Amino acid sequence: TALRDNGPVYLVGFDGRAERWGEASQQWDSSSCTEKMLKATSVSNLDSRGNKHSLAQNIQQGEFNRSSVPAMSLPLVLFALASVETAAQFQKANPALSAAVSLTSNSSWHLGGFCFGMAPDGESVGQLVVMAHWRGQTRLTDNGPVFLAGFDGRAERWGEASQGWDSSSCTEKLLKASSVTNLDVGVLVVNMFQVHDIRDWHFAVLACGNTESATLELTVEAKQGALSVFEAGMFMDSSSCPVERSDWLQQAGSQVPFWVLLVVAAACGACCTLGVMLVCQMRSNRKGKVNLDLDTVIGRSITADPQSQIAGAKAEDAKAVAAKVPDETLLV
Repeated sequence: TALRDNGPVYLVGFDGRAERWGEASQQWDSSSCTEKMLKATSVSNLDSRGNKHSLAQNIQQGEFNRSSVPAMSLPLVLFALASVETAAQFQKANPALSAAVSLTSNSSWHLGGFCFGMAPDGESVGQLVVMAHWRGQTRLTDNGPVFLAGFDGRAERWGEASQGWDSSSCTEKLLKASSVTNLDVGVLVVNMFQVHDIRDWHFAVLACGNTESATLELTVEAKQGALSVFEAGMFMDSSSCPVERSDWLQQAGSQVPFWVLLVVAAACGACCTLGVMLVCQMRSNRKGKVNLDLDTVIGRSITADPQSQIAGAKAEDAKAVAAKVPDETLLV
């Protein structure tokens, strides 16, 4: 089965802080999968297709460390934390989602989303800049935890998540998310990778667990690649992506199942055609044989007048009787 149909299976990242890896490592063997996810800094849903993946870390002292990670089997669309920028670098001309969310425990807020294109060669199709400002008295990372979750438009992701959005728990939403990032104060850059299709991406804030009742100001700006933008509550069960003409032959060229199906369909069509031709030929041969048998029948001709038919029959019978009588009996 496909990797995405199992588990689900996650690639989880923990930064070295005490409330992240410190707490996760202490109970690693005894804690559940959900408990580990709640302590993670970033969670990505694994898939069987390879994509580029890079990580970035925002150190509160202002330092920025980047480590490159080789290509791995990751989701069709994968968040990649690439770099950190300051708020002064935001450009208002770019499409953006802005929200001032009054956080409460175990709650969720749909922010809206963007449509992104695809790049079969594995290159980035877009870039998001996320800036968070927390008005609470405690550190944002000491609450919840609070996540920024992204759901791509596939039926098994946003399709299933949106159906039970109001009734599902935070954990159930996390299990349907394509990527999850643990929110903290600062600026974060997210690179988007999408290989096979043009899709919407829905973003949501998830507060899982006890959270201080305070305001979280969040801005998600599409610096590059967004084909459309939609606000909270819009396109919940439809797509905002523009309809574009695509080279289907080029896209199908790398899809082996497509060509196998095409060959099988052609073979089935040829077999059906040959079968119909054979049946027609057999019926034609049978009809010709019947006609030939009728032509070889020897008998009297039938006239249209019934009286003529009777008279003719009597005359023939009289001749037959006369032929059997000896000649001498005719002499008187």
